[in-house]
Amino acid sequence: MKTSPPARRPSRLLRVDHASDMGEGQMNEDLAGDASHTAWMLDGATDVPRTYLPDHSVTGAYWLVHQINALLAKADAEPDHAKLLSRLAQNVAVKLRQHGMTAHDLPPACSLGIVTLESHHVVASIVGDVYIFHQEQDTLLSESQFGENERRAVLKRATTQNSATAGIEERRRGYLRGANGQWVMANNPDVWQGVASRQWRCFPGDHILLATDGFARAVTDYGLFPDWTTLAKEVTRQGAATVLGELRSYERSSTTDARHFKKSDDACVSLYQVEGKWN
Repeated sequence: MKTSPPARRPSRLLRVDHASDMGEGQMNEDLAGDASHTAWMLDGATDVPRTYLPDHSVTGAYWLVHQINALLAKADAEPDHAKLLSRLAQNVAVKLRQHGMTAHDLPPACSLGIVTLESHHVVASIVGDVYIFHQEQDTLLSESQFGENERRAVLKRATTQNSATAGIEERRRGYLRGANGQWVMANNPDVWQGVASRQWRCFPGDHILLATDGFARAVTDYGLFPDWTTLAKEVTRQGAATVLGELRSYERSSTTDARHFKKSDDACVSLYQVEGKWN
């Protein structure tokens, strides 16, 4: 009698912890999501006065991250992230036009990080300043230039009378078209040109951490943790909410940090475990 081989246990990215907290803005514009083989992290870019508002009950950034989150939740596990993000931007462009936005308006924008599990590896991609960390391989995917641009702009504001808002808008318009190779997500399908991607070998039990720049400050700016390995281990040991609480406590007590336009930014972190069985 012929017997069928045992069914292969499906692999997935399992969210094991998560925490998010609003900073100094009007609402929390960071948002994480997942759908079986894919996980993502969205960080809304704070609106400037000329940002187009499709829904006046929320900020443009809040509207955008929730639109993209809904689109990703319906999308297939597409490992070609450049193609996927281009398709998302095209969809956003259509929705903004339907709301009445013109070519002269400044669209809302965000950063995006995405991870897709593919058999024995994961594909990780970012556009903007979201952080993705593979704990077991001690490997980080990030783009430090955005933070450096902000720190230079804060320093320039402290030494000149130039409007900070005008500078933010100028940089935003540049990011929307990929000036100097730096892109953010909005309504430009050419965003695929700015997608930074890595492919990492993975095994069952491996951990992938996704974070916005507001949470990443715990390592990048404040030195509360010496490196990403230590931070990820503390998230696993103490819990994401506890680590985020330590970050907020530092920000409340600090009187010396002046490297950002916002002393306390929206912060979000999600920890995923690779679940499955393969040789």
